Amino acid sequence: MATPPLASRRFFLKIAGSSVAIASLGILGSSSTRADQSDDVPLFRFVQWNDLHVDARKPSTYLLANDKAAWLIDWINSPDRASRYDFVAGIGDLIQGGNLKSLAADTEHFKRMVEGLAIPLRPAVGNHENVAREGDPIYEKSFCEAFGLKETNYSFRHKGVLFVMLNTSGGPRTKGTPVRRRRNAWFREVLEASRGTPKIVCCHVPLLPVRDEAVLAKSFGYSGPTAGDDELLGLVDEHADSIAAVLSGHLHLTGTVQRKGVHHIAISGTASYPCDFATYDVFPDRIRVRIRSLPDELVTPQTNLHGKPRHKNDYIDAAHPTHDAYMKGVASERDFDMELRPSLK
Repeated sequence: MATPPLASRRFFLKIAGSSVAIASLGILGSSSTRADQSDDVPLFRFVQWNDLHVDARKPSTYLLANDKAAWLIDWINSPDRASRYDFVAGIGDLIQGGNLKSLAADTEHFKRMVEGLAIPLRPAVGNHENVAREGDPIYEKSFCEAFGLKETNYSFRHKGVLFVMLNTSGGPRTKGTPVRRRRNAWFREVLEASRGTPKIVCCHVPLLPVRDEAVLAKSFGYSGPTAGDDELLGLVDEHADSIAAVLSGHLHLTGTVQRKGVHHIAISGTASYPCDFATYDVFPDRIRVRIRSLPDELVTPQTNLHGKPRHKNDYIDAAHPTHDAYMKGVASERDFDMELRPSLK
């Protein structure tokens, strides 16, 4: 379906008319960094959406999923926020999908919803955008055409920071496949070509669990809570001096862990409880992270994937001794600063 990207028409025209071509590594042209800006004023701000599970069916598979997505769009489009935030990072499972027919229908429905989005939408593919068929052009066709993408692994620069959008939608099932080898080889090239540039990696399926791994396997209940890719994680470790964070979703709970100074952050998304999204204020030397929830009338405890009523019990782990903490993260996982490495000062 030959349609404009899932972003505002203004952004589509900006991309279409740009004189900056996508480089062979997929790195888009950058805006200049305001190095002389005060530390009290961010260089830029962006928002993370994931696991919206927008659904053309009525009622939607996830309770009020489309209403929640509509609220997010209205929230961004308010004049004060539209002028404050530079873009939305849409980190996978923006639609529900399920098969080729529903992929097309749900993508089209989501496209119509975000046509009036006041700021650009930068997407990373999730397992619901392609039914977990990572690298399959037939199943990724709707996603690529809708967003105007030639590849599902790409990167772009924004005001001095490189954002790397990785396709981890196949999870651990891609082990030993050409798809994984090509993706990791591309990622390695991007990292080698951008030494000395601060980076944020975005991928739907996280590289690390943000809960006790054995407990998470039980509470999540599906195969592949993480990408299960030691090589990919090793590349992040190898370049940890220039990667501030790996942003993800997929788990339908919110939390963060650190490894070699890199923050691995998973946000629950809005389709299921606790119905979170995130905002990031990027300063020359740090990033302020704030986890935000939908208004009470759109928070749906009955959609909890890690506790009752789906399970007989509400899960906890040693670092999250209450189920509320298990779902939402402790206070230090919801409001914190992380270092931007290297600094843009």
